[in-house]
Amino acid sequence: MAGFTRSKVRNFIQYRREVARRMRTGASLTDWSVAEVGKGLRISCVSYRPLLTRLESSWYLEWASISEVVAFKPADFNAGKVWLSFGLGDRSEVSVPEDASGWAALLDRLPEVLPGALNVAEWWPAVVRSEFAPNATRIYPPPTNSFKPNPLRGSAQFRRQVP
Repeated sequence: MAGFTRSKVRNFIQYRREVARRMRTGASLTDWSVAEVGKGLRISCVSYRPLLTRLESSWYLEWASISEVVAFKPADFNAGKVWLSFGLGDRSEVSVPEDASGWAALLDRLPEVLPGALNVAEWWPAVVRSEFAPNATRIYPPPTNSFKPNPLRGSAQFRRQVP
């Protein structure tokens, strides 16, 4: 059989065993990580969903290229999982879930590297307030004329400003 080497077959078998183990134990088929690297952020994803081999993806975002950060919950079966979406100047975006390794360090660091970004205590309650609603909330740049996060979707709540 041309093209098949012993090491390729062994790697395939190890991969399929890992997929089976993850499925049997209920572990996620996707591993996310996020880390500060130099003057930016590295987001990595390893997916065990493809049939033949795992899929590895990685994105590097310079802090200066981030134009918007939105926290949200997707409207799917991941109820309760919060994601951060990073909008870039070229109109592309990259998202990372809360179960990514390095998530807590990212949340602590955001207000320091993105001036004016809301800290987690300010936006988290707005995002998790109802279980099956996306509750998208912009955390950078911060909402203007407000000390509270601004919901992007869902019911709008207005607070009367007292001079």
